[in-house]
Amino acid sequence: MEWLRVTLLTSREEEEHLSQKIIDITHGAGTEVLDRRAALLVPEAAELLPTQVLLRFYVEADTWPAIQERVLALHKCDFVDASPLEDDWQENWKQYFRPTQVSRRFLVRPPWEHAEDSRPGRIELIVEPGMAFGTGTHETTRLCLQILDQARWDWSTVLDVGCGSGILSVAAAKLGASQVIGLDVDPAALTATKENAERNAVPHIVTTRDALVGQLTDEWPLVLANILSSILIAIRTDLFARVAPEGHLLLSGILCEEQLEVREAFTELGMECIKTVELSQWCALVMQKI
Repeated sequence: MEWLRVTLLTSREEEEHLSQKIIDITHGAGTEVLDRRAALLVPEAAELLPTQVLLRFYVEADTWPAIQERVLALHKCDFVDASPLEDDWQENWKQYFRPTQVSRRFLVRPPWEHAEDSRPGRIELIVEPGMAFGTGTHETTRLCLQILDQARWDWSTVLDVGCGSGILSVAAAKLGASQVIGLDVDPAALTATKENAERNAVPHIVTTRDALVGQLTDEWPLVLANILSSILIAIRTDLFARVAPEGHLLLSGILCEEQLEVREAFTELGMECIKTVELSQWCALVMQKI
């Protein structure tokens, strides 16, 4: 059976609407949403602007002629291509996901690989992203893991906003958190987080919740948010409200050129930036509630 991967270029604000249109046209094909954080596995994503995303979906080649006209007629997006896939395309990406030492203690590896050596104090994070973002190899995730590795904060409870594959939730659990909530509205992310918590033997610590951060009412001493800058700014009051007094908020997914705008958005609410870490073109900020 031959498959095609169809790729569209659109804006983040149109992503949800177009995804639903694609489901309607294809009678159920789900979409992959890729921003430029996916550049390691999808090189063309490196050219995206912060406001742009790629939508990709997969169809059997013999069904494409019947839906092509409707796909090309979609508004507020550009057609990129419809590319044939190799027979083993669903497994090919795994060759690029190898054990990676991302901080002094954290080593990220997929379930089908093992570290070649042992190191005292090493903490392994066994992650299979499935359809969710987050292998731990991208700079935005590395920054978070490096900061968490060095942090000496209150780990009693942690909220991971936009948990993706659950890698940060699992890391927090392995660093000593007694309870971690992975928050997301993407079913694939919630599934991946649950499965990765099981793989790392922390399902009793890491739980998931299908909700927006603005729907929550509790406070946490540590809140994690590895999302794009535009979204961080848009939900800043909700994030701020979830941080306990004197608690910490770790923000990532920020381009270095955007860090000042993000920092000011949160300092205006009553937070202090106590740490900034850069890696390549990305940076992460640690904010503390005053």
